[in-house]
Amino acid sequence: MPLCGFNKKMLDGIKMFADGALEHGIIERSQKRGVSIDEQFKKEFEEMDVFLKETEKIDKSYLRKQITGATLLARGIYEENQGSIEKYIQTTSNMINLFRDMDDHFYTNLNGDYRRMPELFDWINKR
Repeated sequence: MPLCGFNKKMLDGIKMFADGALEHGIIERSQKRGVSIDEQFKKEFEEMDVFLKETEKIDKSYLRKQITGATLLARGIYEENQGSIEKYIQTTSNMINLFRDMDDHFYTNLNGDYRRMPELFDWINKR
């Protein structure tokens, strides 16, 4: 990622997080609760919305950012997979490829110049 970069361990960790979020948060919990996948997605979104509002009460800025970041990552994964849970392996792979390609594009094509960040986001939107 710009200003830091991604390495294989980071990308593998994000993939494992995404897989675990869907497997545990959606599939296993829907089975345990005896509800549909769609109902479980709705429940997770409701819980995350309340949770994210409450994170504002965390005093330590770094801790608030860590907790919020992990929650937003899971929420984005859920949003992408809502209604198509059987495709989550492909959508996770697409996300990892985007992160890797974004990193490569920033450091190779934009020479790691943070002033060219708008170009990076134009590139992302055109993918």
